[in-house]
Amino acid sequence: MSDYVPGLAGIPAAESSISFVDGEKGVLEYRGINVTELVKHSTFEEVCYLLLWGALPNQEELDIFTKELAERRDIEPEILKLAESMPRHGHPMNALQSLVSALGTLYPARDVESPRVQRETSLRLIAQLPTLIAFLHRRRQEEDFIRPQAELSTAENFLTMLRGSKPDPVEVKIFDAALILHADHTLNASTFTARVIGSTLSDGFSVIAGALGSLFGRLHGGANEAVLNMLDDMENEKEVRAKTEAMIAAKQKIMGVGHRVYQVKDPRAYLLQEMAENLFEKMGSSPLYERAK
Repeated sequence: MSDYVPGLAGIPAAESSISFVDGEKGVLEYRGINVTELVKHSTFEEVCYLLLWGALPNQEELDIFTKELAERRDIEPEILKLAESMPRHGHPMNALQSLVSALGTLYPARDVESPRVQRETSLRLIAQLPTLIAFLHRRRQEEDFIRPQAELSTAENFLTMLRGSKPDPVEVKIFDAALILHADHTLNASTFTARVIGSTLSDGFSVIAGALGSLFGRLHGGANEAVLNMLDDMENEKEVRAKTEAMIAAKQKIMGVGHRVYQVKDPRAYLLQEMAENLFEKMGSSPLYERAK
């Protein structure tokens, strides 16, 4: 037991050229390109192509890839029926995990070593996850499902399906940037989960369904929801310091503060904070944003 290391901290578990993190210098790269440059000069679709196939696409490759995604965004009746049968106010992450798993019954992808199957499964997941999330949100709000539009980008399409109205270009740019910044982060918990499942030659839908279960936890992706819940518990900005200091005194975790890998500020935070300031300046602030600041 002398070799036991909690959380596998500092133990190499895989070798990859997909992304790179330097936690001491605050660097995140995709395929050797700094994410700051990708946010400034690329779209989410281009970054997906980069992550999947190792290089940014030329215009013809991007056009084909974008068209392939657009053709796969809509949800088949069987999946819609299953989604409608789920408890309306259950947690959307539970529902999403089940629906992604169900996609595997509709689009069999057992020949996982086939490049054709790998590509098709990847396209299907990238295209349909936003549609499923938007459907689940609108169902919780007791609003009608809005089908995806082939001519819109992933970011604009998702915001349109989510809210039922055309988003402001500033919102589209910011959400596109957020998608880029969350597209990959080396061997985080959900990626580790995905790789373990994938190593058994399970199909891609099972891989992502399992990864979603890991992402759901509040020490991983669920931290975002925990932050919002914490801010909701504060009635106004004046309560922020008192409640935060009480949490520190009680040695409680403060969700959204600190990072397992970065010893300096998360490079994604610089970009997101700047964009958030621009967004709220244009669209108007909110109580949660003021408490967060």
